[in-house]
Amino acid sequence: MRHMRRFARHTGGNVSLLFGVSLFPLLAASGVAIDYGSSSNVRTKLASMADAAALVGASKVGKSHTEKAAAAEAEFKSLAAAQGLSGIAKAEFIELKDGLRVEASASVKPKFMGMFGAKPLMVAAAADAQLSMSNVEVALVLDNTGSMVKDMQSLRDAAKGFAETVFSNSTVGGVRMALVPYTASVNVGRLAMPMSTMDTGANSAHHAQSLRGRGLGYLQDCNWYPGGGGGSWDPGDPGGSGKKGVSLPNPVLDFAAAARELLGVSSAQAQAAVTPTTDISQAVMKKKTVGAPSMSKEVTVEVPSGFIHTWNPCGLYNPEKISHFDLFSRIKGAQWKGCVEARPEPFDVTDEPPNASKPDTLFVPYFWPDEPDDNKDWPKAENNYLPDGPSPAGWSKWEWEGYANLFKYDGKTPAVIKETAPDTSGPNKACGQALTPLTENRSTILNEINSMSHWNGGGTISSEGLMWGWRTLSPRGPFSAKGLAYDKVKKYLVLMSDGDNSMGEQGNKWGPMLTEYGAYGYLRQGRFPAENYAQMDKYLNERMDVACKNVKASGVTVITILFRVNDDTSKKRMQQCASGKANAYLASDADSLKKAFSQISGNISALRLVK
Repeated sequence: MRHMRRFARHTGGNVSLLFGVSLFPLLAASGVAIDYGSSSNVRTKLASMADAAALVGASKVGKSHTEKAAAAEAEFKSLAAAQGLSGIAKAEFIELKDGLRVEASASVKPKFMGMFGAKPLMVAAAADAQLSMSNVEVALVLDNTGSMVKDMQSLRDAAKGFAETVFSNSTVGGVRMALVPYTASVNVGRLAMPMSTMDTGANSAHHAQSLRGRGLGYLQDCNWYPGGGGGSWDPGDPGGSGKKGVSLPNPVLDFAAAARELLGVSSAQAQAAVTPTTDISQAVMKKKTVGAPSMSKEVTVEVPSGFIHTWNPCGLYNPEKISHFDLFSRIKGAQWKGCVEARPEPFDVTDEPPNASKPDTLFVPYFWPDEPDDNKDWPKAENNYLPDGPSPAGWSKWEWEGYANLFKYDGKTPAVIKETAPDTSGPNKACGQALTPLTENRSTILNEINSMSHWNGGGTISSEGLMWGWRTLSPRGPFSAKGLAYDKVKKYLVLMSDGDNSMGEQGNKWGPMLTEYGAYGYLRQGRFPAENYAQMDKYLNERMDVACKNVKASGVTVITILFRVNDDTSKKRMQQCASGKANAYLASDADSLKKAFSQISGNISALRLVK
């Protein structure tokens, strides 16, 4: 009895007993926590894998759902292998508007509770990726020069695909796009540009530079250098020592005041003509007598009012101030189409707004002069659309200067005008399709892209395309549809070119112009540092380099596509123009051109995970 009482009072084994009783629930709780933690870890991995796969699939802009799903599945399987989930993780890929949904799941076998017959745990995760476009402005700047003759359809297809993608992935009003086709000049649209932006007074430094002060006629047997030898001399002959039109003195000119209606301006806004009358039958003639020491025998000649006879009595010269608008109005069947010339430096590569108080900021209408009739000195003129015109009484005509004879623009003589692509003639020769300012109308852009064609003549001046692309985006631009402030919207400029900057050579490259006409005029009597082809190309490339820097500095992302060009220098130039190497694309054929535009549209379109 005493032993029984002692046993009842003994407590030494209570801990062991209690531990044994509580051990099973403790182990069960720990096992459940471990199994739950393992499944949570798998769920986290699944969510990350679904996100990544959805983004990869949705990024295949313009592809079918099957292609998007295949890309997403490949990404999902790759990540599953890397996470050690191969064989237990699976996913379904569901089509969304402008995106892709990935529903991922995995069966996780419980390590602890499985010993007691617990079933595998099912974990799941899902992700939706969609394209989102808002507050974006895009300028699509496309090469429409003659060298694109075999590739225009490919360019149209690629550009339309680009526009479709960008517009399709936008909210209403979230995207505005401009289209800028270019050649050696840009057509800004005759009605799109307010006349207040144009140099209607011919005050810009380079307005009609190839015609101003050029020789019209000469006196035979006249001594050009009294006391220093005789002989004929043409001040416009590059082989002579005469002054070029750009540096001629500025005499007081007697301008005609006949009113006329500027193209694109109502009759109420018509202003006085800048250029003297160029119809000889209507011109006021002043008789001039030239004698010793220039002539051995006195002769009397007629000098039309406003034309120059003061620099040397042996020659007759054009006025120093000539308006392209006036010349357009004096050609039967012609009117200014809308192309403009490059502004004087530095405004040729800026978005400085036009200001009448600063004439060089105004835009000069493009005007390709009528070139000389066929003759022994000039047998292969590229753009001969008018007879060279008469000379005033007493003057012999310089055939060399036939293109500069203003008296051909008399408003009466029939002209050979053709303005449909690709081969054109007249003052608008090689002036291509008008640009389209910023618009949110998808159909407008698609229709204009579909209308693009190649235009022969002039060459390629990509800097002008680049600059007008920028001006469509700029809040300071000349168009009524101006770009928004740079801090309010993302701006992209996509520049596509298939060649280097250069102007086409004339058929007779030793003639009075050397090249075809472009935004910088002719090589000879033009705006270039030297009358040399290599120096011309160098100058155009330098202007483009500055233009690229200015556009990027403004906050615009520049994306370039160089098409069918393998020259390392050209590749480097386009790469440097772009906003980083990733934004410089090379395309060697139609397929790679389409791919480049597709990739760019995908990059511009912002991918976002919405769930």
